[in-house]
Amino acid sequence: MSLTSSWGRTAAYRNPIVLDHSHPLYNEIYPIRRDSSWYRNTDTGEIEIQQPILTDFAFLTMVMGLGSITEKNVDEWWFRLHFAVQTGYNKHCLTKNVWTDTGWKQEPLTLDDLRSLIGLSTNADKMTRKGWFRHVCSCLERDVEYSLR
Repeated sequence: MSLTSSWGRTAAYRNPIVLDHSHPLYNEIYPIRRDSSWYRNTDTGEIEIQQPILTDFAFLTMVMGLGSITEKNVDEWWFRLHFAVQTGYNKHCLTKNVWTDTGWKQEPLTLDDLRSLIGLSTNADKMTRKGWFRHVCSCLERDVEYSLR
C-alpha cells in the first residue's frame, strides 16, 4: 500500500518558503526546472516551496507508528521522536531543513515546529506505545544481527 497524506490544514502548509528575488541562489532555482520542488504560486506569482518538514513528517508517521498529528497525540510524538534519537532508531528525526542565504541548513526541531504540523494525517498504521516499543526493539535487534555477520 502506498502512503497517502493530507496536510492542507496545518500551519506549516499555510506558510510556504518564498524565494526572494535578491537571494544569492535565485538564478540557480529560477527558471523552475521540471525536477524541482519549487513552484510558482498562481495567486501571488511568487516562487515558493512547501516546508520540507511536511513531507518529512508524512513519512515519519510510518516510522513513529502514528498516522496523524493532533492536539491529543503531540506529546506522544515528542516522546517517540526523542526515544528514536536516543536509541539510535532514527538519528535525524529531531532536525529540520531551514532555507538560508546559502541554501538549506539543518537546525534542531522544536515542539513549536511539531505543533505547526497538527492536522497532518496519513494512512500509516497506528501503534500503541507498547506495540511501537516492540517494533523498535525488533528493528534494532535486526540491525545488530546484520552488523555481526
